Amino acid sequence: MGPLMGILTAGVVLSVVYLFAHVAAQSRGRAWREAANSVGLTDLVTSDFLGIERGITGRAGMLRVTLERYQRGRDERGTRIVIDGLGHPSYEFALRKEGVGSAIEKAFGEREIELGDRAFDDRAYIHGSPRVVHAVLDGETRRLVGELIAGRIPTGPAGEPVKARVAVSDGALRAEIRERPFQPGGRRIPEALETLLVAARRLVLPDDIPGRLAENVRTDPLATVRLSNLLTLTREYPDYEATRIALRAAGEDEDDEVRLRAAIALGDEGHAVLRQIAASTDVEDGRSARAVSALDVRLTGAEARGVLESSLAAGRPATARAAVQVLGRVGGGEAVPALAAALEAEDDRLVVTAAGALGATGDAAAEAPLIAALDRDGPAVWPAIAEALGRVGTAAAVVPLRTMAGRFPFDLGLRRASRQAIAEIKSRLTGATPGQLALADGDTGQLSLAEEGQEGQVSLAPESEGAAEGETQWPTDAQGGSLNEEALESTEGDDSSGGSASRPPTPRETD
Repeated sequence: MGPLMGILTAGVVLSVVYLFAHVAAQSRGRAWREAANSVGLTDLVTSDFLGIERGITGRAGMLRVTLERYQRGRDERGTRIVIDGLGHPSYEFALRKEGVGSAIEKAFGEREIELGDRAFDDRAYIHGSPRVVHAVLDGETRRLVGELIAGRIPTGPAGEPVKARVAVSDGALRAEIRERPFQPGGRRIPEALETLLVAARRLVLPDDIPGRLAENVRTDPLATVRLSNLLTLTREYPDYEATRIALRAAGEDEDDEVRLRAAIALGDEGHAVLRQIAASTDVEDGRSARAVSALDVRLTGAEARGVLESSLAAGRPATARAAVQVLGRVGGGEAVPALAAALEAEDDRLVVTAAGALGATGDAAAEAPLIAALDRDGPAVWPAIAEALGRVGTAAAVVPLRTMAGRFPFDLGLRRASRQAIAEIKSRLTGATPGQLALADGDTGQLSLAEEGQEGQVSLAPESEGAAEGETQWPTDAQGGSLNEEALESTEGDDSSGGSASRPPTPRETD
């Protein structure tokens, strides 16, 4: 009786399992047909196996809809809904939920597209063509697809979402709805299919991609997404009329970054917007600075000075630096006083920029404030000031430059900056008329009389056997007399001069 009882028991169990499977399959089939009818699918085709429906296919306009049974492993089974015909191949548009798989792909260099919608970007892993992705995923589409990717199919204002696994690839939207064991299959398929069809229609590749991008620039609720659509539009379709229209509209956007990018892309047409952004103290400092840099020499000297003064007063260093750079290029009679004021700022980066701009003016009036800055500021900015003096300085800058280097004798950078500045001054003054100073390369700090035929000129002499390193040799002045005694005494009293002052013998005295 034992073996027979076992066989009978197994038969009963198998019969019960088959009965439940058959009932579930019939329930699932009825749910599929109900779902197909509720959304108006046409050209229905069914497939079955041993009298049990395995799938049903129909059309919803240009879309093909398939409802079929799926099974994963031994424990998971349910209904898979595939809505095909979205119009874009997998390499142009694909998205799924972020997870371990997407993290591995990104670790191996797979590039992900981000829209600028933080909540959606964190939830969905997107890759494909940026122009297609941005065109398709407008605000309403992101709201609906974001729910689907998160594993929830909304079923109406008061309905409980249907749990599902949803992804888009190969031009199709796929959703897998798991069935609970020993429950009728496909119970909530009709309401889920209705929502999925709405989402699929929103995911269809638009006929006019630049037009859709331009529409997103105007209407998306998030400024970051409007900006990403704008950048995609200008990059992919720079010569389209839709792009020009979108840029003009974006020039009036409520977001400063969108307005700034649009104005830059518009070229001459966007200069008025750039001037507004550059002059506004309500705009973020970095954005105003970029507007100033974009305008560059199109700003007049008066405009640049106005921006600089307001930026200094409002404590906006980035905009001030940009205005300083423009002033250095624009120049003009009032540029030097404005730049000299910037030299007194507490921001070292601004001081460095102002020094460079003063040097760029090429104006002799720039020398005095630069020399004054050597006494006021410290080693962080001295090399920039020395470089500027190398461009506009005269003999009056030599001692201050040497004094600067002498304060930090072991700072090779300062010594190099001083030596280079002096060499540049020398290159400008060589061959000057009698009474002017010619300065030699090197940092020995020596002065000597000019060669015969250039009486009255002074040059920094190269190191020689007759003068120890750092020894200062003073020339006669333009009238043949000795140099000013006060200058001599001040130089002798300066430890940085490296030696005493003496006048070398003239060629005639040597003879």
